[in-house]
Amino acid sequence: MLETDDLEMIKLAEFGVYLGLELARSITRKNEVKPLFLK
Repeated sequence: MLETDDLEMIKLAEFGVYLGLELARSITRKNEVKPLFLK
């Protein structure tokens, strides 16, 4: 059985992964937009 501490760590880990993916998406969007402004 999982203890409550383990569940909290799992939630934090999933939240961290989610934030990382969102950050990566925003960075790739910016990189895609930049060439349009440079043209």
